[in-house]
Amino acid sequence: MILKLHLDIIGPCLPDLTFLLDLDPAIGIARLKECGKRKFLDRMETEAVAFHQRVREGYLKIAEADRRRFVILDALNNPEKIFSDMLQSLKGNLEGGK
Repeated sequence: MILKLHLDIIGPCLPDLTFLLDLDPAIGIARLKECGKRKFLDRMETEAVAFHQRVREGYLKIAEADRRRFVILDALNNPEKIFSDMLQSLKGNLEGGK
């Protein structure tokens, strides 16, 4: 469904490389609540954990189907590690591999 929606909106124009920051939805929601900087949550942020789990599964399915384009990164890692992994993937992509 996510891929169909994407194709309906953007068409066949896809990026060469996509980073998917994967995180268990329960952890993401807990992080959002801990942050406390925002007074209001949007409609998506107030959805149940089950909704976010379905969205996550949808994106992981897309990533598995298009492994050449997607790099799945563990969002439990610290920002420095995630950034380092992104740079490594970008360099590999620019050099012709992944």
